[in-house]
Amino acid sequence: MKFIISKIHKSIIRRLIVYVLGAVMLMNVFMLVLIGARSSRQAGTYANDFSVSLSEGVASNIKVYLEQALETTNTLANTLMALRYADGVTREAIEMIFINILTGDDHYIAVWTAWEPNSYDGKDEFYMDDPLYEESHGRFSLSYYLDKGSVAINWSTLNDFSQPFYTLPKERGTKTIINPYMRDYNQTGQNNIYVTSVVTPIIVDGKFQGVVGIDIDMKNIYRIIQNVHLFESGTAAVLSSNLSVASHHDPTLIGKSIAEIVEGEHGKRVESALKNNLLYTYSNKTGGGVFRTFLPVRFESVPESWAVMTEVPLYEINAASRNLRNLILFIGLVGLVVISVVVYLMARNIADPILKINNIVEDAAFGRINAKIGFEGREDEVGKIALGMNKLLSGLRSTAEFARKIGQGNYGETHALLSDDDELGQALLQMQKSLQASRDEDLKRKAEDDIRNWITQGQAKFADITRQNTDDINELSYLIISNLVKYMKINQGGIFLINDEIAGDRFLELTACYAFDRRKYLEKKVEIGVGLVGTCFLEGKPVYMEKIPDNYMRITSGLGDQNPRSLLILPLKLNDQIFGVIELAAFKPFQKHEIEFTEKIGEIIASAISNLKTTYNTRILLEKSQQQAEEMRAQEEEMRQNMEELSATQEAMAEKDRENQDKIRELTAIIEQFKSATNQALG
Repeated sequence: MKFIISKIHKSIIRRLIVYVLGAVMLMNVFMLVLIGARSSRQAGTYANDFSVSLSEGVASNIKVYLEQALETTNTLANTLMALRYADGVTREAIEMIFINILTGDDHYIAVWTAWEPNSYDGKDEFYMDDPLYEESHGRFSLSYYLDKGSVAINWSTLNDFSQPFYTLPKERGTKTIINPYMRDYNQTGQNNIYVTSVVTPIIVDGKFQGVVGIDIDMKNIYRIIQNVHLFESGTAAVLSSNLSVASHHDPTLIGKSIAEIVEGEHGKRVESALKNNLLYTYSNKTGGGVFRTFLPVRFESVPESWAVMTEVPLYEINAASRNLRNLILFIGLVGLVVISVVVYLMARNIADPILKINNIVEDAAFGRINAKIGFEGREDEVGKIALGMNKLLSGLRSTAEFARKIGQGNYGETHALLSDDDELGQALLQMQKSLQASRDEDLKRKAEDDIRNWITQGQAKFADITRQNTDDINELSYLIISNLVKYMKINQGGIFLINDEIAGDRFLELTACYAFDRRKYLEKKVEIGVGLVGTCFLEGKPVYMEKIPDNYMRITSGLGDQNPRSLLILPLKLNDQIFGVIELAAFKPFQKHEIEFTEKIGEIIASAISNLKTTYNTRILLEKSQQQAEEMRAQEEEMRQNMEELSATQEAMAEKDRENQDKIRELTAIIEQFKSATNQALG
């Protein structure tokens, strides 16, 4: 056994034959088992669906057939109700209606009606001796049947009123389909017919009056199902509401119950399913086996339901799957022989080129990568192997060239990996990335150092500018904006400072503007919250825009009619207090570090403006204080002079008062003397 295995493993041809043929045989066996099982399931499913479908068709035909008869009885009942008290209409005239219905439909074997005493026309006593009724009861009970194609009368007796076809609808008060029974129409005992009756009760004001019925020969029911073809020998049957066989191709089964024709536990399950109006199917594998379907048939306005039973032989169901299995087995055997020959020829065609390719692979293993493999013209797997080896050798040569270029310092050279597992190529790429990353890191570090130096030098420069001894805020604004435009190498810039000298009228005033290497003398007033400048001041947030439209400057900018491509507006803020806005425009985008630098310069400018305003306000206050002091000294001198004049005036007034007092005393003395002289003269 080991010798055989060793021989097989030493040859690709033997291996292919053993493995391929073994796999084919296993697949054939697997397919036979799988297809056999699946075909059996599908056959069962098909039999179930087909049987249910045919059962539904039979059930539908039976339902339509019996409900049509019920509708006829309902129409006849309405007709009798309409004619019962009609003028000129006698019981004899109604006979023609029954005869026309009976002869108009060859499916009916009898049409009849029966009424309670004096319920039809109140004339029972008049008809007691009428030979039409045979018995002397006078009740309206009319019945006609077909006897060999001719209409004959069925003499009613009092016993008919105790039969189920009368008592059952009377008790229920609903339309009723009577379970099949034997009925003798000529009462000779020689004309018994197996029939079912469809009966409609006549209810007037909630009171039972009588019934109208039609009898149907069960042979007509059988004709509905005898044309059903279930495979070759399948059959169908009809079950009445008491679950007994009402119609079957085997007459010996008619009248038997479910328990008698369905074996074991299935009989109880069928009864339970049909009583609950449910479909039931099962397979009986004894005696050759059959597949049975039981489908309930429900009628409108009728409490009871019938059922349809179908039987299909299991042998016929499985015939298709057996034929398919045999066909697959035959095809498998033929295919096994054909595949054996094909595999042998294919193995020979593969093995020879592989041996030739192996020699070149061994050379490549020793580093000889300049060889070239043949077989490229083949479009099969051998050609693909040859093509793959050529790609490998070409890739190795490319890898070697890539390594040489890296050694020469060419870090930007690209290289395609031979595959995701090309460790040599990945190592070289990693080395290239490391060297390039190191160089990029140096360049990046140098660029960052240059930016830091640029920012540091700029901060120092503008700090020095703001420390210059100048009291002119416009001149300071010009020094700042001109140096900032030059230092940042942009096109133009402007400084807007808040003007709040007039109470209630605060606005932004352009204090300096510099563009294109020269000073601009512009006067511009911007309301707070208006335009980008006013909005920036109001919100205290920077504004940066690129790709500015041509008409932008005329709309919102405070710098005139230039057309920059980028615009940077920053608030001059110090400790949440905004002193103004700086606006810069350029024909290039602002870099991130330039924006950050401008924000820091804005703080320096804000601090300088704050100090300048503080100094200016202090000087103004000092001047006002000195002016007020001079004014106070002048007012004091004026008040002193006024006081001296007031004192002199007071002294003069006092002297005048003394003189007035002396004159008063003199006048008083004269008056007293005058009074005394007068009194003496009168006395």
